[in-house]
Amino acid sequence: MESNLEKTTVRSELFWFYDGSFTLQAENTLFKVHKSVLERSSEYFENLLKDAMPSKTADGTDEAPMVLPEVTSDQFTSLLKVIYTEWPELNELELIDVLQVAHRLSFTAAHGRAKTILHPKLDVSERLAAALSVCGADEWAFPSFVDLVYDAETEASSDRSPLNPLPKTWIHVYTARSAILKGRMSLLPNMCEPDRAYFAGFLIGRQWKPIKSSCMCSCNRNVQRHLDGEIQTLSSMWVARFA
Repeated sequence: MESNLEKTTVRSELFWFYDGSFTLQAENTLFKVHKSVLERSSEYFENLLKDAMPSKTADGTDEAPMVLPEVTSDQFTSLLKVIYTEWPELNELELIDVLQVAHRLSFTAAHGRAKTILHPKLDVSERLAAALSVCGADEWAFPSFVDLVYDAETEASSDRSPLNPLPKTWIHVYTARSAILKGRMSLLPNMCEPDRAYFAGFLIGRQWKPIKSSCMCSCNRNVQRHLDGEIQTLSSMWVARFA
């Protein structure tokens, strides 16, 4: 008679090794891999398996697999691909899977390599979405937010891909863009006519910067002070909404 486990689970087509020594379950998929590989690749598994009591040896068997909560079978498959097959060609979504699971399960080397490969593949909005997805790429977050605020040509998309920022994130981006626009417009009335005509054409974006001017007014100094303050403004908005 089949057990309940056999009825509700399937073996991974790629990562069920008959000489494997440790069985894990992600969603309804079973993975039979090697303890030595897990211990070598992950600080989490190194500590877990090193400290396991003899009475707990059933956990990780075919009959009692170790369940990985909040890890999908696709995510764990992507991670095992890079652990077992020396970094095959992965698409952006697979690399995001690797980042998230490697971060959660402390596969430190895999996590670092995935970040290095993924960063140049993503545009600014995708990097922000990735950084906010709890994948251990926090250092991408605020710089990507600033870049996206200044990148006025990039707009929100209805695509529900994990690589697209959530609607609430876009609300914060548009709020920040409005604040930048309002602040820059407030400077225009006090500018001399030549500089006002120039700066009015660049009310959003990084191209708004002091220029060499033949006039002796203080427009450039005011612009520079304002631009310095913009980053502080964006930093305050970031902390209030995301930190």
